[in-house]
Amino acid sequence: MFKALRGTHKAMRRSKLIAMLLGLLLLMGAALPGFAAAPTAGTILGNQATATYVDGAGITRTVTSNVVNTTVLPVASLTLTPANTKYSNAGGLVTFPHTITNNGNSNDSFTLSYANGAGDFNLQNVLFYPDVNGDGVADAGALPITTTPPVAPGGVYTLCRSRNCADDCAEHQGWYY
Repeated sequence: MFKALRGTHKAMRRSKLIAMLLGLLLLMGAALPGFAAAPTAGTILGNQATATYVDGAGITRTVTSNVVNTTVLPVASLTLTPANTKYSNAGGLVTFPHTITNNGNSNDSFTLSYANGAGDFNLQNVLFYPDVNGDGVADAGALPITTTPPVAPGGVYTLCRSRNCADDCAEHQGWYY
């Protein structure tokens, strides 16, 4: 009899452990973010409500609202990578590879510009060139660009930024940002 109870006790402990693990897995699954992609700009989302109730006469009734449509608007968002630091001599040319990722929900083009910030070197002749194959080198024979072509949502565009360091770069130990 005691052996039978001991076996039942082990089985109950095992069942409780399995139930706890399943519960934990369910909670973890509920806490995971959704992996659905955001709708693209121009998508029409429809919504309609339905309610069921029992009226005063005890009759179950169902009512449905009108359909409300909402059009998803374009949202612009991008990531520019990587940030680079390089050396240069005064007057030297340095090229930085960059990748623009369109994190928005519509095709988008991006205007390219550069401005010297406070405390930056006096950088001159900043130009942007396409780098279609993403090898970090401006495409041979490419002309400077001021805007990217349209980039699809989730798409990337690779380019190079080239610039000359002014004659006062030597005062800054040759760092080039």
